[in-house]
Amino acid sequence: MKNRTFNAASIPMLLAALPVLLTGCGTTKEPSNVAVLALNGANNPTLNVATIQEDLESTIYNGGTIDFCQTDGDPSVFSLKLDAIKKSDDYNYATALNTIQNYVQNIAADDTETDLIAAFRLAGRSLSAAGGGSLLVAHSGLSTSGVLQMQELEDLTDTASIPDLIEALRQQGQLIDLSGVDVVWRYCGDVVSPQQSLNENEKAYLRSFWTQYLEACGAASVTFREDLPDGRIMEDAPSVTVVPTAKVEALQPVRLDAASGVGFVADSATEVLDAEAFHTTLCQLTEKIRTSNCRYVLAGSTSDDGSDAASQQRFGLARAEFVRQAIAQLDPDAARQVLAVGLGKAETSVRSAVDGEVNRTVWLVPENSDLGKEFLSVGLME
Repeated sequence: MKNRTFNAASIPMLLAALPVLLTGCGTTKEPSNVAVLALNGANNPTLNVATIQEDLESTIYNGGTIDFCQTDGDPSVFSLKLDAIKKSDDYNYATALNTIQNYVQNIAADDTETDLIAAFRLAGRSLSAAGGGSLLVAHSGLSTSGVLQMQELEDLTDTASIPDLIEALRQQGQLIDLSGVDVVWRYCGDVVSPQQSLNENEKAYLRSFWTQYLEACGAASVTFREDLPDGRIMEDAPSVTVVPTAKVEALQPVRLDAASGVGFVADSATEVLDAEAFHTTLCQLTEKIRTSNCRYVLAGSTSDDGSDAASQQRFGLARAEFVRQAIAQLDPDAARQVLAVGLGKAETSVRSAVDGEVNRTVWLVPENSDLGKEFLSVGLME
């Protein structure tokens, strides 16, 4: 385990915030402890505070310890202790969130691979030292280092073999004491390039394995949340081995415009020209998205109406998000595979030099394609 230290130059906001947070509010409350386990590295979705803010409110208001577990190949843990504050204390609440954000930014991976079993061990020890608590996980579930290297498994869909694998871990002394701990897991089965997307059977395997493993460790409950990853990729992160998955065929780039039945009323991001054609087209695309098991980018492009670039990007994002929400109404799981971005009038390799109707479109492209990476590099995300 690495010993983690921070200096004032690297996180001045954090150090400035702590004296305010660590002053008592005059009210005795039962502390609420939580461990946050995340990689924030290669092949995995990136955690941000907004995703877990609601889960942390009990600790922010009642006081307690937040243990941040960095889940790379050599996991480390470091703790933030908070005193209780009043629910009406907006200033210290905002200060706490700012401090937590600094900690989350500093759990970015600094070693290759990801060792989930070792990270769970650190989280369990930290919660035990704090007197118990809950565990928040933000990870794909693909462990590539230590005693569990999933790239070595013969079949990532063979759920019948899970009990034998857990028994083998038990015999190696790799069942961690998580007695009474409630586990909330986000992003299980969600990945980013270069890790190939998982199909539904592979995702089901991961959820089944980790549920059985954590229950064998004594966890009181294991809950998987369906939060959508925000699509960010940690640039220059230490490498993580790609776990082999079943081959999936991604859709080719699709133009969603009036010709394809997804044309918008002029100057509107929520009204379409032909509601019936829009519905028919989206039904067909949603089914293809779902069965492909790949992640996609919906990118809203606009013609140049003379307004500023930022406004046009926001408008393009609104149209892309409208399409994504329509997909979500048809199939929430398919919507989890789609990220909306706004291009506006940004110059891209597919933007026409002859401006006008041809640039009023929403593109659907695979996230890990060259075009998908291009759109993510120039587009606006929420």
